[in-house]
Amino acid sequence: QIDYDLEAHPLQIKTDSAVGSEQDKVWTFTKTATALKIECNGVEVVNYLFSESPRTRCLTNWSQDVEKIAFSTSDTASDGYRQQPGSNVTVKARNSSLSLAE
Repeated sequence: QIDYDLEAHPLQIKTDSAVGSEQDKVWTFTKTATALKIECNGVEVVNYLFSESPRTRCLTNWSQDVEKIAFSTSDTASDGYRQQPGSNVTVKARNSSLSLAE
């Protein structure tokens, strides 16, 4: 686990699109108290409003502040992660040789 304020700073994760593919994908996760938005290479793929969930505890659980994130040790899809560019916080990289071009 690492300390990370997901509400204040969207998180980007870089992955390979597919085995043998030359295109990388950069997934951006943005969370507020009311929604989770996911983009891939700048294209919105999910904008999930917690209040629209059929599960009664969704809003209660997901509206809480996220203070830590973790990657599973079995994760082989993520090449690296960083804070979305444009903020004052130091970029964090899972792999110190990783470069996410802006």
